[in-house]
Amino acid sequence: MRVQLSEKSKAEFIELITKDSITCWFEGDEFVMPSGQGKTAKGIVLAKLLVWQHRQNEVDELKLQVAEMKSRLNDAYTDGQSAMYAARQTKVDELQKRVDAVKGLIEDLNKCYQQDHQNKFEYWRGFADSAGILGKRLEQALKGGSND
Repeated sequence: MRVQLSEKSKAEFIELITKDSITCWFEGDEFVMPSGQGKTAKGIVLAKLLVWQHRQNEVDELKLQVAEMKSRLNDAYTDGQSAMYAARQTKVDELQKRVDAVKGLIEDLNKCYQQDHQNKFEYWRGFADSAGILGKRLEQALKGGSND
């Protein structure tokens, strides 16, 4: 009888039948059971083989479905990771904008200091006004608000 089973499945079937003290083997895809073991034993073994082959087909189909599900889950996980990365990158970009805005304000304050430092009187008089305005601009920049 010709069968389509994997080598592993053939070995498992032979192991199962051997427990019943029945001698049989496979030669390629051909099932071999020597005579002298009785027609009943041969009928039982062939019935078991047909059921085994049918069940093995079901197992193979289920394995294929599991592999497909794993692939889909992997794809979904990868897509989810990409979305999380994009969200993190957006947050990083927003924070970088805030840091850049604060750096710009600090540079403006430094320029004011350099210009007013030449005349110390002017510097100290304007410092209170400039510090208050720049302080508010720094706070807005750190919160992500407009610097206008």
